[in-house]
Amino acid sequence: PSPANLTLNRGLPDRPVGDIEVEWDTLFQTNRAAKFRAWDAETPIGQRDRFQRSRVALPPLGQKTPIGEEERLQLERVRSRGDNTARLLEAVYNDAANNARAVRCRMELARGDVLTDGKFTLTAENGLTIEADYGVDPTHLPTAATPWSNYTDSDPLQDLRAWADLYTDDAGEPPAFMLTSRTVVGHLLRNDKVRAMVGSLNGTPTMVTRAQLNAVLDAHDLPQLVEYDTRIDVDGVSTRP
Repeated sequence: PSPANLTLNRGLPDRPVGDIEVEWDTLFQTNRAAKFRAWDAETPIGQRDRFQRSRVALPPLGQKTPIGEEERLQLERVRSRGDNTARLLEAVYNDAANNARAVRCRMELARGDVLTDGKFTLTAENGLTIEADYGVDPTHLPTAATPWSNYTDSDPLQDLRAWADLYTDDAGEPPAFMLTSRTVVGHLLRNDKVRAMVGSLNGTPTMVTRAQLNAVLDAHDLPQLVEYDTRIDVDGVSTRP
C-alpha cells in the first residue's frame, strides 16, 4: 500500500504499463460553429479534427539494499532470540516493503515536479538527464501579483476567481479542488479582504476559521482547499514534492 501522505496520484493517477515504453493517441476536437446559407447555395466546408500519436521510453526506477555475509549471520543470531529487538530488526530489514515505499516516494516527487511547472525533469540523476514537457500553457502556471503573505494588499479571492475562470474556460469544467500547503491556508485565514468578507455579517474578526474560509470560497463558487504538506527524504534533505 502507498503511504497515506502520498496523495498527488489523485490528480496524476498510476497506470501500470507492461512495457519499456508507452504510447498514446491524443485527439484534438474543437466545437466549431456551422454557417447558415441560402436555399440551393453550396454548403460551407468545415474543418476536420486531428489526432497525434506519441511515444516515450520509460526509464527504470528502483533501489536495492544489499546485506553482507557477516551482517546476515548477526541478523540470524538476533532473530533466534525471539524478543522485541528481533521484531524491530524484522521491520528494519523488510527490504521489499522499504524499497517499494522508496519507489512510491520518488514517483510522488515526480508528480510534484510535473504539477509545479508542467515538466518532469531529471538532472544527472545516476547519470540520467531527461526532460518530459507536458505542454502546459504558461497561463495555467500563474503567480499572484501580490504575495498572499502580504495580508493588507493582496487579494487572494480575486486571484483565485481569475484562475478558476481560466481553468473552466480551457478545461470545459470547473476545478474540483485546490491543493496547497498549511502555510498558504494560514495566509488566507489572516488576509484582510477575507476577514472583511466574513466580517460583513458579524464584524471583522482578527482571524477567520477554516469553516468560515470554506464558506467564503463556497460563496464565490470556488473549490475547497485540500492541504498537502508531505515531506520526503532526498539524500538526507527533507524535501517537499
